[in-house]
Amino acid sequence: MRARVACEGDAEAGLPLTKRFNEHIREIAKSDARNPEVQNRHSALLKDGKLGPMISFSGNEANPFFHRTDRGYEDVGATMGAARIEDSRGLVLMDVDQDGVLDAVMHNHFKNPIVALLNRAAPAGNRWIRLRLRGQASNRFGIGARVTVNKRVLELACGMGYLSGNAPEIHAGLGAAEKAAVEVRWPSGQVDRYEALDANRIWTLREGEIEKAEAVEPVRSAVAAAVKDPPGPVEPDPRPLAGGKAAVVAYFSVDCFACRGDLLRVAELEAKAKAAGLRLIWANTDADAKHAADELSRNRIAIQPERAAEAGKGVEVPRACLVRPGGEIETFVGRYAIEDALNAAK
Repeated sequence: MRARVACEGDAEAGLPLTKRFNEHIREIAKSDARNPEVQNRHSALLKDGKLGPMISFSGNEANPFFHRTDRGYEDVGATMGAARIEDSRGLVLMDVDQDGVLDAVMHNHFKNPIVALLNRAAPAGNRWIRLRLRGQASNRFGIGARVTVNKRVLELACGMGYLSGNAPEIHAGLGAAEKAAVEVRWPSGQVDRYEALDANRIWTLREGEIEKAEAVEPVRSAVAAAVKDPPGPVEPDPRPLAGGKAAVVAYFSVDCFACRGDLLRVAELEAKAKAAGLRLIWANTDADAKHAADELSRNRIAIQPERAAEAGKGVEVPRACLVRPGGEIETFVGRYAIEDALNAAK
């Protein structure tokens, strides 16, 4: 079984940032108050007399999460847990559980006001370094300093995004490197150079006092150490649903933004599947079957989905599994998963 993260064009490569970002902006532009899903929800609420749905009417924009590769950028928000639809406003990067890698804390406008996403995706063996600057002639935290770490230039900023501010420190990935060559250009004009700082350490660097650099290791707090990592995503077996025939099994959740985009063009996707000689089987992963059925009915989506055997157990969506006649499975995950599965069948 092979799994690939799907994207437009070559499924193995990321898209150039400009193209991917502009595509996301176009999706947002279409997802305003004219969004039929939003209108349907609003009409239902007026009829039911409820105060409001548990999502925002701002367009249901899912958060993108861009992963940089050596061939471009790829939106992996759906597979990394960041593509949430609570109308996120603020984002802070910090090491919540003190394990040495950055986590994300989001502030949402409508529900789940604070969401912490703990980073469990750091590749084994990769190293990092964290720099805490202490200005003397410059400001206390060295805000505005330009820091070069192994030829990568970073800048310490005070804020990030809407009403958000990261921890006032520099965090840089080092890959397999055990040491880091660091240059700090302070706002005052002072330049300090460090030839070989140890990796996987938190360094405190004082302006103009190179010999006073101090390093500590991150120490996980007692609370963080007691937190059990959630189970990994389930790898579903689509063959029972395919029933021994060639098919594309599309796993979806009604609370997944990218999934709803596919559901709103069911006829188009099913026509493509038919032209390719395949059955397109919709498999719902929502634990609450009634909620899923209500959402499909409210948005006038005429399908009778199968219940995924792994429903409610963390199946990553959007996901499409191409089941070939011999039982071979090829899995695609991401926004274009279904189309990539159909194209792979040609």
